[in-house]
Amino acid sequence: MTTTKVNLIDEAVKIVKLADETSLVLRIMGAIAVRLHCPRSSYLFQSMERELSDIDLAGRSEQREKIANLLEKLGYSRRPITMSLATTGREIYVGHENTHLDIFLDKLDMCHLIRFRLEKDFPTIPLADLFLEKMQIVKPGDKDLKDILVLLREHQLGHNDDDTLNIKHIAEVLSKDWGFYYTVTQNLKKVKAFMLRVNFLDDKDRSDIISKIDLILSHLEKTPKSLGWRLRAKIGTSMKWYSDVFDLNHE
Repeated sequence: MTTTKVNLIDEAVKIVKLADETSLVLRIMGAIAVRLHCPRSSYLFQSMERELSDIDLAGRSEQREKIANLLEKLGYSRRPITMSLATTGREIYVGHENTHLDIFLDKLDMCHLIRFRLEKDFPTIPLADLFLEKMQIVKPGDKDLKDILVLLREHQLGHNDDDTLNIKHIAEVLSKDWGFYYTVTQNLKKVKAFMLRVNFLDDKDRSDIISKIDLILSHLEKTPKSLGWRLRAKIGTSMKWYSDVFDLNHE
């Protein structure tokens, strides 16, 4: 007897909509959120062979048990809480066909800290938060760089969250945290270098993405920085500027 592989995009949307019907706040993040926010770029996902592997959701810690009850009704089982999971506000579930589902409560606390603005978008976290989620990774993989390329190609830059990459919010977050700022600016340079190596973008795509990266970098540079940012900048990379992330799947 053959089994049908779970469509991760449909499953994520179903969960978030069911949660909304019961006044639970869940939002899609990660690669699935990128897909949902970039419908015009579906051809790029196919060309780059960007596969989906799991479901990532953001929620509120005060609704932890109600979220667990909803997921259990949908056939998901929660892994026991470990110290690493507890300190990062992360919970891991496994569902049908070994579907892997992560929930991050209130924040993403990995290489750098991101506090979610869950009220700003539906069914995903807002684009700026999604951008920061991908850019906080100190050593991004090709899949993360591909997601950023598509996000930048599909969206205009602006100062709001209305299907726009809110560079005002991004700059405000990074103006208070030099380490996060450094990681993001270095990663934008990595995106540029990666873009020149791939064959799924044409010259128009590359020109558009480069101009947006340059605009983001310029905006970040011009935004006034906090005293803490300026003091930390003097230390630079002689002190580690990010947190280590452990592979929780092997705990």
